[in-house]
Amino acid sequence: MNISTTNSVWMIVGNSNRVRLFAGRYLRGQFEEIKTFVHPEARLKQQQLESDSPGRTFDSFGKSRHSKGHKVDAKKQQRIDFALEVADHLDKSRAKNNFSQLILIASPEFMGELRNKLSEQTIACVEMSIDKDLTAKSAEEIQRHISEI
Repeated sequence: MNISTTNSVWMIVGNSNRVRLFAGRYLRGQFEEIKTFVHPEARLKQQQLESDSPGRTFDSFGKSRHSKGHKVDAKKQQRIDFALEVADHLDKSRAKNNFSQLILIASPEFMGELRNKLSEQTIACVEMSIDKDLTAKSAEEIQRHISEI
């Protein structure tokens, strides 16, 4: 079934380390998985993601020294980077009219990052948004979940 055409519905199902992209013809119709994004860095521990300790700095006056902390922890930065990758793909695909409606299903922490990275035009295509991690579910289970809403 070739359904990744103009005016189709796309559905994103994901979390911070894996996102599945589905396409269908109708909001509550049958969907086919057309692409998977994988971000293995999200599975790494915080310590493995940080290259070294934060730098140290001296105060302008006096002899005090203190460490410079990271503004965003490495795990969150990985989630932000992955959300940006997925959002960029969605924004470019929307601009090419590959879909007209979008369903977002993602773990709450990833959903927030993804929504922050999507363009206003792509956000306007969102017909349904579910803060739940259904990434490991089958396409049939995901479709059943949507039809119950």
